[in-house]
Amino acid sequence: MSSLQQALQIALEHHQQGRLGEAEAGYRRILDAQPNHAAALHYLGMVAGQTGAYDKAIELIGRAIEADGRPAEFHCNLAEAYCATGRLEEAAGAYRRALEINPGLANAHFALAELLREGDRLEEAEESLGRGLALAPDTPIAYCMLGDIARRRGDARSALDHYQRATGLAPDMVLAHNNLGSLLQKVGHLDEAVAAYRRAIGIDPGQARMHVNLGHAMKELGRLDEAVACYQTALGLDEGCAEAHFGRANARREAGEAEAAITGYERAIELDPDFTEAHSAYGVLLTELGRPAEAVDRFQRVLALAPRHVRSYANLGLALAAQGLWEDVEAFFDYDRLVHRRRFDRVPGWDGLDRFNAAVADYIYGRPDLLRDRPSVATKGGSQTENILLDDHPVTRRLESMVREFYRDYLAATPADGADPYFDRPPASWFVKANAVVLTSNGYQDPHIHPVGFCSGVYYVRIPETVKAAVDSEAGYIRFGKAAPGAVPDRTRYVSVKPEEGLMVMFPSYFWHGTIPFESDQDRICVAFDIEPC
Repeated sequence: MSSLQQALQIALEHHQQGRLGEAEAGYRRILDAQPNHAAALHYLGMVAGQTGAYDKAIELIGRAIEADGRPAEFHCNLAEAYCATGRLEEAAGAYRRALEINPGLANAHFALAELLREGDRLEEAEESLGRGLALAPDTPIAYCMLGDIARRRGDARSALDHYQRATGLAPDMVLAHNNLGSLLQKVGHLDEAVAAYRRAIGIDPGQARMHVNLGHAMKELGRLDEAVACYQTALGLDEGCAEAHFGRANARREAGEAEAAITGYERAIELDPDFTEAHSAYGVLLTELGRPAEAVDRFQRVLALAPRHVRSYANLGLALAAQGLWEDVEAFFDYDRLVHRRRFDRVPGWDGLDRFNAAVADYIYGRPDLLRDRPSVATKGGSQTENILLDDHPVTRRLESMVREFYRDYLAATPADGADPYFDRPPASWFVKANAVVLTSNGYQDPHIHPVGFCSGVYYVRIPETVKAAVDSEAGYIRFGKAAPGAVPDRTRYVSVKPEEGLMVMFPSYFWHGTIPFESDQDRICVAFDIEPC
């Protein structure tokens, strides 16, 4: 072994033991003797990267590649240094060069896929992940990335499968459990989301974000005391967590503790001045407290940051109504232009609409999650499921296809022409979520919005004969509109739509809507859906 080889071996041993100063000195002595020694330049660059000197790392590893560009490892480590400085295109190029030299580097395929995913080049990212998984099929982080890609494409079923594969391969992987919980929460499977978040916390209880996520799911379930406890735990770990202050303020507001809620919203906004959800929730509270002019300022600030923010659109309209600004209100809630109807008389794959609706009704009644009077939902005097579209069943596939078809036509009929900022930039990627609702006699839905949607709607499966036959009554109808706190109720404009079997109705998710109670010994069955941005 030559003296330079011996010196490199000694420097490497220092490096592997974490003695970076000794390693650096050793590499420099080699370079004093041979300035273009590729290995010494490469490892000295790695030392620079380990100490945060990434620009120096790029320079040194680049010189190593100039001296000898054959080792794929050099290009991979150069890519990591580029990533650390935010030079992501150059990082992707370095990974590609490494893979040209050695296509069998699974981790380089995965690293390149992550860069492509971050750059919204989803198809290329998926291809890179496929090549990596062909080499290392049991890599959980790759399935997490596939889940993220599927979610961004609006394919919730595939995303769920990928996240579950990741958790099966790595039961102690916090990221996989958290991503699974986040998706389950988004599609309305709250109990399962809680279980996933709890698994993540059991693995690593020191992450404030995990406790916040669990708190949000608990709040959606109506378990306010448990939600507050989660937020308190998060704040004990990180007092500067704006999301935890926001979550606790929401729970305080629902408990009627207005001053505590105000304190929480203001602290969240102090920590994050562009926190749209906190501004919006604060605006809702201000309207409830009889301060609608202040609320308008909050909502307008949100819409300047996020023009499609559903809660702010919906509640800005109410705050304007509370001040008697009725022309402005009607511009926001333009029911005539934005409530669309479509009747499906024929459904491919079924011999007549009646048979399709009968199959849908049988499917809904057979779901074990059709539960009566769920907490924290608008349905009163009836039952509701979780998201039925995660189930790969003939009726759910057909329902989703019908919704997608109608949504595309809805957008085509509502052009992004600048007249309505909400529709100027529809979400580029989205998925459909749907819940079945079964109302019994005297059942109804409180006025509500769909805050995580972009457009929402309903498909009517079965309508009681008393509702069909009514002439001078709107019992069982869907009704758009809500009286604002402090507004003159008889100035509020309402628009009602009579439900019919086979009818689908679509509207912006910020439109307040509910249903009118009815009397019948027959059930009123519908499927409510959202077009949710990914």
